[in-house]
Amino acid sequence: MMRRAMGSTAMRVVVVGGGIGGIAAANALLQRGLDVRVYEQAWALTEVGAGVALQPNGLHALRRLGFDEEITRCGARWTDAQFRRADGTFIFRQAREVEFYGMHRADLLGMLVDPLPAEIIQTGHRCVGFAQDDEQATVTFANGARVTADVVVGADGIHSALQPYVVEPSAPILSGAMAYRGVIPAASVDWPAGAMRNWLGGSKRFNGLPRAGQSADQLRRLRADR
Repeated sequence: MMRRAMGSTAMRVVVVGGGIGGIAAANALLQRGLDVRVYEQAWALTEVGAGVALQPNGLHALRRLGFDEEITRCGARWTDAQFRRADGTFIFRQAREVEFYGMHRADLLGMLVDPLPAEIIQTGHRCVGFAQDDEQATVTFANGARVTADVVVGADGIHSALQPYVVEPSAPILSGAMAYRGVIPAASVDWPAGAMRNWLGGSKRFNGLPRAGQSADQLRRLRADR
């Protein structure tokens, strides 16, 4: 059970979910002097998938959290972002002054985890229940643990255990689209450094964006209706 330390007036916050959203929230709350704990159901903080495109609004939020240098170190800025039709016909080029970065999802999560004190992150905690009264909220976990806090943040994804306590639950709606993601060597495509290419056509889209860390890597994504 988490309680305020003797004489402490810091608000206690429990974040359920140790993904990108939950860990980013923990950074913001901790920087404001709150007493934060993160509970993640997996036994280790990991990210699946391949890359993520960081757009100007997301970059602004990350910089406010103090990650300016890490964005440059872990990400690759798009210096030549082009959009074309499926037959290769040019549509438009993204203005160079608009910032976009490509980054591997695992690198983004690691960047956010690094500044956090290790003791505030608890893995192996799958949320199974929630209750509250006029003074505090209580979260229970499958391993038998119970924690209390002033505020609980639900960041436990599409199958959230906390979502039904906020809004009426609803089943996910299948869009009929599937995404295939992976990482390939940049040398296998004849693109300049920092190039992003997006081909749009009918029900299919092919997207390739650069990622940092290893300049020889390029990320591709294929999205197609079933």
